[in-house]
Amino acid sequence: MQKLKSVLLIDDDNAANFIHRIVIEETELVEDVGAFESPRAALKYLEDLQSVSPFPEIIFLDINMPLMDGWEFLDYCEKHIPTLTDSCMVCILSSSIIGKDIIRADQHPLVSEYVAKPLTAAKVKSAHQLYFNLIGAKQKSN
Repeated sequence: MQKLKSVLLIDDDNAANFIHRIVIEETELVEDVGAFESPRAALKYLEDLQSVSPFPEIIFLDINMPLMDGWEFLDYCEKHIPTLTDSCMVCILSSSIIGKDIIRADQHPLVSEYVAKPLTAAKVKSAHQLYFNLIGAKQKSN
């Protein structure tokens, strides 16, 4: 099975990032897993990567974070990080079961999937498969 080069976790909960990193690594579907507790630090990282590869193929993004929430992160990406849509898939990774969050994620142009916490190996494998289906479809249409 084809491996992803890079996955990024963005969650203000350090323990969740630690556990989710282990789960992702144990699937052996990803070469490198990065994590940020600050969406602003993640944005800086992504902005710096725009002209460098590899850009993360999947970003697992929490919604409810202080100072900048996941929605604000996505809004910023839409305006300032155009390469995000080229080869990256954003999965909301949230403990929120609020219907409006799920609907908003489903309707957001940058969000490919809504994943309920905790991240499991099965959810990573599903996102991995979805990524290759979406990128394959994009490449066929170009």
